[in-house]
Amino acid sequence: AYDETELEPRDEEHKSAEPLEREVPTIESIIANHVKLGDFYFREGKYDKAAESYLRALAYAPEDASIHFILADALFGMGDYHYAAFIIRKALRLDPEMAKAKADKREFYKDPKEFEKQLETLRKYIGEKPYDSAAHLVLGYNLCFSGKPGAAKEAFAQVLKISPDDQAA
Repeated sequence: AYDETELEPRDEEHKSAEPLEREVPTIESIIANHVKLGDFYFREGKYDKAAESYLRALAYAPEDASIHFILADALFGMGDYHYAAFIIRKALRLDPEMAKAKADKREFYKDPKEFEKQLETLRKYIGEKPYDSAAHLVLGYNLCFSGKPGAAKEAFAQVLKISPDDQAA
């Protein structure tokens, strides 16, 4: 047989409390969490996971140029220069003032030497494919945002030689 009293809490501590009220996350907090997670992965050198997190943030904020730029950084880290250039161009269409932003991209990395290694890898790629305007554009923006404006101008000039209508250069 079945005794209903066995289903009752034995003491006050085990009685069910009122349901916990959970705060519903805002779109802004969801975006911020995805960006924060992406930043964590980026600093750890997990650029593919960073890109995934930034893409999730973009799902909620498709018009946010700054998220596009950090996605481009992760794509650069992955060596996906064409997609990075596409994303840079899109960010600049959304907010042309982003080109004037001040940042030192070396500070985004746990070890700034990692940024220099990535630049070197990109330069080698450009050496093998000198007519790849997307790669030159990515190089230009990385140089621009790492305190090398003269070298950035040279990269942008190369973009314009290859693709004279490129508005991002």
